[in-house]
Amino acid sequence: MTSYFVCLGKELSNCGINYLVDTINPYKTLNTKILNTNQGWFAASFHKNAPLKGAKYFEDKDWIAVFAGDLIEKSITWKLILETLEYRNYKMLKNLNGYFSIAALNKRENKLFVISDRRSQLPVFYLIDNMNICISTELSTFCRLPIELPFNIEWLWEYLFFNFPVGQTTFLENVKRMPPASVLEIDIESGEYVFHEYATKFRKKKHLLEGKEALEYAYDVFRNRMPKYFTGANNIACALTEGWDGRTNLSFCPNINSVVAYTYGVPGCSDLAEAS
Repeated sequence: MTSYFVCLGKELSNCGINYLVDTINPYKTLNTKILNTNQGWFAASFHKNAPLKGAKYFEDKDWIAVFAGDLIEKSITWKLILETLEYRNYKMLKNLNGYFSIAALNKRENKLFVISDRRSQLPVFYLIDNMNICISTELSTFCRLPIELPFNIEWLWEYLFFNFPVGQTTFLENVKRMPPASVLEIDIESGEYVFHEYATKFRKKKHLLEGKEALEYAYDVFRNRMPKYFTGANNIACALTEGWDGRTNLSFCPNINSVVAYTYGVPGCSDLAEAS
């Protein structure tokens, strides 16, 4: 999984950068890019030959930005994204389709912007504490910071009661998860921050489709959406759980005749027996 982190502030900027980079590239299988500012670090990990074209990082005289996740679009539209942030036209972000997170620093305004996707499907976490700012798509990054972050007992109670944490809770105090469809705007100098919602949250419809109408709608979504994920890739790996959704995805893959599908598992297990 592609990842990124941002560490700004006197205490965090003195932390060993390679020690932190290990949290976004633990198996050394990804490419990494480190961007240095006078306030700290930006770092991103990414696949070199990913179907989503364009650099997963951006830097010019006005901006530094990093990206994690995937978009249906053929490439990352950095110009449009950064103009949207500069002019606070956040509603434009609802046109980004996929699971992703973006962190971008406006050097002129000295403000950091963090974007979550429509459903917060790709988690992104933030810490704003005593002028130290850390943003990361990996919770493990916060475990390596040179500041003390106590265990959050509220997370434990939520986990035991609901079987998952609720809302922005994490197992570290003061480390929160970004809500969906949001832009977090942070003033670097003051540490003040505010959330902007760029789209309404997805909600369950009161009257769900049923029968043939539901199947036709699902078919239409797969037919129009899935080819956009596969187009442009030289090689694609798709893990199958012998389920209907995975096989449907592959049926819309370009050049389907060249696709080899396989299921893996422990010999004799039910997954292999049923998938065959």
